[in-house]
Amino acid sequence: MTSLSTASIVFALLSFALAGFGVRILARHGQRILLSIRAKRWPHTHATIEESQIVRVSQTQDRGHFVQVRYLYEVGGISHEGNSIHPCYGRMDYTPSSTLYELKRGNTVRVYHDPNCPSRSTLSVGFHLASLLPVLGGLFAIVPALGFAAWGCIMLAGLSMNIEVLVVEW
Repeated sequence: MTSLSTASIVFALLSFALAGFGVRILARHGQRILLSIRAKRWPHTHATIEESQIVRVSQTQDRGHFVQVRYLYEVGGISHEGNSIHPCYGRMDYTPSSTLYELKRGNTVRVYHDPNCPSRSTLSVGFHLASLLPVLGGLFAIVPALGFAAWGCIMLAGLSMNIEVLVVEW
């Protein structure tokens, strides 16, 4: 096996791994987007904010902050505790100060709950444009990776492309 074919194998495998990572991102965030859209039809009740705080992503580097929340609500006479702001909420999706202001301890907020599983809840529902960022990231991983993987497989198969250009003079 030549070094070119070994390099092609490694290149193709790394490309497939990158594509797999992109597919995983798309699947996970696609499900979250669908859940946030479906949650618009969930019944809602009122919840009381028990705790909310801004948490640093990294204690050693300033990589951002996210809002952590805990709220209590009741459905059918049964108490539940929730902590979801939005199904697609990531650690740096919202401006913490404005979100935290609305989620002060003791505030009453609307909470949407899954009618089939009332312990599953969220404070915000619907599609938010920021939800597409991870999806775009997944696509940026998949598209070039599949192209590179195809090129690696072509190189591995030993296929070469000869392009002939026909020049016609008038």
